Amino acid sequence: MESRKKGGWFKGLLGLIFGGIAGAIVGILYAPQSGQKTREQIREKSDEILEQGKEVYTDSKDKLEGYYESSKETASGKMGDLKEKIGLATNKIKTTAESVAETARDKFEKISKTEEIKEEEETEEVSSDEKDQKNKIAEQVKAEAEKAEKKIKEKD
Repeated sequence: MESRKKGGWFKGLLGLIFGGIAGAIVGILYAPQSGQKTREQIREKSDEILEQGKEVYTDSKDKLEGYYESSKETASGKMGDLKEKIGLATNKIKTTAESVAETARDKFEKISKTEEIKEEEETEEVSSDEKDQKNKIAEQVKAEAEKAEKKIKEKD
């Protein structure tokens, strides 16, 4: 993989500009012509190079502004997506928790009713077969309630 240093292209561009300036100056100074004409050529070359530098600066600035705006829009879009997903997940968790709580309340009510039935049975004379049947039902309801309680704890 090719490794590049940060700002390498900018340093290269500056080197090119300054190298062009230095080359132009040396070429003009060693050319066999009058001083006035040489100064005029230096001024023209300086103006040319200055104009090129301004163009490079403007182009670079425009590109960087474009990159900035594009990145800003992308980040904003991603943030909106993330907020939406968090909202959906929150609603799903809330709905699930409400459902589990409702199930737990129902199971608790069944257990309470079963306990009441057991107490009534103890005070009344009931045949042993009926008691056994009711105890089995009570144990089943109790087991379901424990399962629901376990699910609630797992969700938390």
